[in-house]
Amino acid sequence: MQIFCHIMGRKAGLNVAETRTISGGNFHIFLSKRFDRKGDRKRIHFASALTMLGLTDGDNASTGYGYTDIADFIIQHGSNVRHDLEELYRRVAFYIIVGNSDDHFRNHGFLLTCKGWELSPAYDINPTLSENQSLLINRSTSVADIEILLASAGEYMLPAEKAVQIISEVKTAMKSWRTEARKLGLPQRDIDMFAPRFDKWIGI
Repeated sequence: MQIFCHIMGRKAGLNVAETRTISGGNFHIFLSKRFDRKGDRKRIHFASALTMLGLTDGDNASTGYGYTDIADFIIQHGSNVRHDLEELYRRVAFYIIVGNSDDHFRNHGFLLTCKGWELSPAYDINPTLSENQSLLINRSTSVADIEILLASAGEYMLPAEKAVQIISEVKTAMKSWRTEARKLGLPQRDIDMFAPRFDKWIGI
């Protein structure tokens, strides 16, 4: 399911890590290309959001932390602020729809470019049936709800019309999820299990 989420994330406009699968006997092996290396193998410094925010393992919605803390870091220290705020918001929208509740601070990161800190590509995306995110989606709730996220656009420093556009683009991309799932040969039981979750927010 992870390769499925990466494919759908890319279709939804997310900057995701480059991935592919290879067959190994009766297994499919999921590969993710390192984004902290250049073509000449020189390292690009990476740091998790956990590190950059000075938090500790276990800090999440239950301790009052969330996506707006990442947004605050981008505003204060990012080198591509507008782009990264929109990217972050797009990720939250996508994670809500697919139920990626393993979205703790270690699963968000930054790369140190020649211009400064930028959001790294998204990685480690997996669907669940959880009704809550690991992180608060605004200052007060972790409930996985697109309408709440839309109403919270200002907390990501986004105008309402931009938030509507981003969410609409994510929803539109997700409308093809069944086609992509079948292309990948996902079991019908998995398709049936996640259908109510995915369809809930995309109007199918």
